[in-house]
Amino acid sequence: MVQYAEGRIRVYPRSAQGDTPPLRTIAGPATGLAAAVDIAIRGNELFVANSGFGNVLVFPLGGDGNIAPSRVIGGAATGFNAPFAIDFGIYMIPDDVFVDGFE
Repeated sequence: MVQYAEGRIRVYPRSAQGDTPPLRTIAGPATGLAAAVDIAIRGNELFVANSGFGNVLVFPLGGDGNIAPSRVIGGAATGFNAPFAIDFGIYMIPDDVFVDGFE
């Protein structure tokens, strides 16, 4: 289970219940996180719709701490303003990432 918001991503065991501490947390200034609103996992990567800065951040799936993203998808040419949903074209276009948001 993953909790994401307020500039941090917390990862919990799948069987978590009650007062369970996170296994790991991605947080801090190096992450570039601000209003993360959705995530998607593909292979060994965690894609984050980062609405606060209008981009998509990609972290290693096992990432922990104040780490920089592996890469950032964002900028004027992307058309992103406030991405809020992310998904993969598993059935139609297997290698593409789909991002929805406000312009």
